[in-house]
Amino acid sequence: MKRILFVDDEPLVLDGLRDLLRRHRKEWDMSFVNSIEAAVNKLRTAPFDVIVTDIRMPGMDGAALLAQVMNEFPQVVRIVLSGQSGLETAFRTVSVAHQFLSKPCDAVTLENTINRACNLRALIHNEKLLEVVGHIDSLPSQPHTYVKLVERLRDEHVSAAGIAEILEQDMAMSVKLLQLVNSAFFGMPRRIHRIEDAVTFLGQAMIRDLVLSVSVFSMERSPRGIDSAEMQRHAMLVGNLAMRIADGAPGLEDAFLAGMTHDMGILLMASKLPGMFGRSTQSVRENPRPLHVAEAELLGVTHAELGAYLLGLWGFADPVVEAVAFHHRPTEVLQRSFDMVSAVHIADVLAQEVGDGHGDVSEAPVAEIDPDYVESLGVRHRLDAWRETARTMVSAEAA
Repeated sequence: MKRILFVDDEPLVLDGLRDLLRRHRKEWDMSFVNSIEAAVNKLRTAPFDVIVTDIRMPGMDGAALLAQVMNEFPQVVRIVLSGQSGLETAFRTVSVAHQFLSKPCDAVTLENTINRACNLRALIHNEKLLEVVGHIDSLPSQPHTYVKLVERLRDEHVSAAGIAEILEQDMAMSVKLLQLVNSAFFGMPRRIHRIEDAVTFLGQAMIRDLVLSVSVFSMERSPRGIDSAEMQRHAMLVGNLAMRIADGAPGLEDAFLAGMTHDMGILLMASKLPGMFGRSTQSVRENPRPLHVAEAELLGVTHAELGAYLLGLWGFADPVVEAVAFHHRPTEVLQRSFDMVSAVHIADVLAQEVGDGHGDVSEAPVAEIDPDYVESLGVRHRLDAWRETARTMVSAEAA
């Protein structure tokens, strides 16, 4: 049974949540408390899966509570449910909250958010990895990219396209920016998929504040064992190729984002779990096989699931999370037609096939596309055209 803790200093709000979620009493063990102190005591008394808290409360506020939860109970999913919005609130919670919901929140949205957060935990069975994920508040960014962005942001005449040009070169910055612009704090009437649109909506001043003041996009040295620049190049190629393969099909609007973040878990492994990552890459060198196969054998989890888990906690769309989680194992997804998993899987394999490299471990053998798989999706006849598109992209970049 899932254990959920709700925190709000308004008794009427807590009563409303009880009524709203009454039908889940048989599947959720729910606790409702009206103070930070009571919440901390509950957490120290028994384990919880999710905490849902308001921000503005007497004494220690919700942001401070979530910071404490992150440090003491990192395995707990942290969700903000608040009537506050705007930049100041985003600044105070972006590094401690996994998801943001606005009051009033309908039952379906709240239920889906909690269920999805809990279900995503099933992707990872290793408690040590869950603990590490709980401590992550930012992804490693390339130092040279950060420096270039800061320099460009100092130019008061820089355009949104000019800022986006830098951001799109860095997976970590792009992911966090899209997470923010699509969060409930900014009340977007539609989902933002492009970095330039995000920059246009947030504005240059806000981008500058986010990058320079809040350190949303952390500047870390390149983790040992990977070529960050090569990883970024591979990610951008897979993202662009997945977008071409999707070709604007309904439901595949986020193909670029899914492709760009498909190997995000490698960064997490290399930077947060260097020992485990080192054992996996050494194993691949000694016994050549795909990196994700070695990870599953040694760790019981792969970089694909780790990256998908974090994206899911941050509130990205289900198709993106699914595509990242299964881009190496698309046949494990129940598919009736070509979808996001298909687009990212094929884009990743074709990028390797045309000589792009893996973006992770050079000794790992190049993957192959299962002919029966693409035949079952009815797209086998399109492979040659997609392969040529991949070659053209690689050639254009090299020119």
